[in-house]
Amino acid sequence: MNFLDKLERRLGWIAIPNLAMYIIVAQVLALGLYMVRGFEFLEMMSFSPYHILQGQVWRLVSFILIPFQIPQGLFDYLFLAFGWYIFNMCCTALEQTWGSFKTTLYIVVWLLTVIVFGFLLPEFSIVRTSYGLYLVVFFAFAYLFPNIEFLMFFVLPVKVKWLGWISAGLVFLQASAGGVIQVLITAASFSSFFLFFGKEFLNTAKQKQRKAKFDAERKIEAATPFHVCSVCGVTDISDPDMNFRYRGDDAICERCIELEKEQESKKGSEA
Repeated sequence: MNFLDKLERRLGWIAIPNLAMYIIVAQVLALGLYMVRGFEFLEMMSFSPYHILQGQVWRLVSFILIPFQIPQGLFDYLFLAFGWYIFNMCCTALEQTWGSFKTTLYIVVWLLTVIVFGFLLPEFSIVRTSYGLYLVVFFAFAYLFPNIEFLMFFVLPVKVKWLGWISAGLVFLQASAGGVIQVLITAASFSSFFLFFGKEFLNTAKQKQRKAKFDAERKIEAATPFHVCSVCGVTDISDPDMNFRYRGDDAICERCIELEKEQESKKGSEA
């Protein structure tokens, strides 16, 4: 029984089936209230250490109910709906693979991490919306199902693993504008991903290292001849079809043996 199984026996009650759908429905409602009350409502939901310490504890969770994009036109609404569809699809796939507990735990770990960073570094913007949640769920999906294809612009098929790498590159490229510290903080905000997949990453890296070492040794062995004629120097690499015989520790190719026989025969006839 691994650590997660033991944890599920103790904390199984935190599992929330279809968690993604609850989040999406809450975001739809939040978007509707925003359209009625304006940005004032979203401000009341946003993450703010100052207001949380003043007693507005709902902000610890409510910020993930703010849609990752506030639409301004028809295209924005379509993009938001597409994002909800992808988020629900990814979460559903994770839940079918992991179960409700592990999927919920994955999101809870992310939430706790960004809350900690939100207090330590209030200027860290990625903790203020559900954008980070969508990313960390998408990265898990891309890692578990790398060969699933999405139709970019409904035409171009692209494997999800490449979309994952591109998304990660863009996130850290944006973070790099804030320096090394900002990059490290951004990486830490995806702690749930590294916690769940870090061991597999290390094992994969070790396997690739061992394979590279094995391949290098095989190449060296392939480049080193096993038989070398002590007379003419031909090898089993330079002439793979050549046969060799041994006299003591010395190898002699069949061509040199034939030449020796001819020379001995010639000497015998002359005698």
